Amino acid sequence: MSRFEGQYSPVDVDSELASDCLDTIENVILPLVKKIWGDKWCGG
Repeated sequence: MSRFEGQYSPVDVDSELASDCLDTIENVILPLVKKIWGDKWCGG
């Protein structure tokens, strides 16, 4: 529930949720993007 009420929560909670989102992006989405686009994504 707190995740959906993040905008009304103290800043530290927002920061924690944002950190979780960044971790997900870094660990899941970036590898996926690199796998799909490969060198094109890296500008090579």
